[in-house]
Amino acid sequence: MLESIIIIFLFLYLVSYLKERFDPDPIQQTVGGGGQVSPRDFEYQCAKWMNQKGYDCEMTSYSGDGNVDFYIYQDKQLIGIAECKYWNKPVGAGPVKTLYATMLQCGVNRAWFFSQNGYSLAAIDYVESLRAQINLIEGREIG
Repeated sequence: MLESIIIIFLFLYLVSYLKERFDPDPIQQTVGGGGQVSPRDFEYQCAKWMNQKGYDCEMTSYSGDGNVDFYIYQDKQLIGIAECKYWNKPVGAGPVKTLYATMLQCGVNRAWFFSQNGYSLAAIDYVESLRAQINLIEGREIG
């Protein structure tokens, strides 16, 4: 069973990595004060939003983060992980499946996926089919 999970995780990770590597679609968007928002800035905004909801967040390194942009703690206990995508198109099911596999690998039962431009129907259907708690958050929700 564990080998199957590891193989699935590695496959989903590879697919996600290749998709991002060759079709990342990151966007730079001017906001309020005229500054540029980078994908990393978006990650920090998401972590700040989680802080405002009462969670503590630990950012990971920008590259080689193992599909986790930050870890989420409550009462000093790891309760979940977060992935953030600052793309100019909706996030598809592939990255969400990778997040689920990462949840299993990290031993957590909650995850938050932040997307600047929403989610495809396939991604939403996938999350609804799981018994795991994956929260799909859109950029407009965090301000």
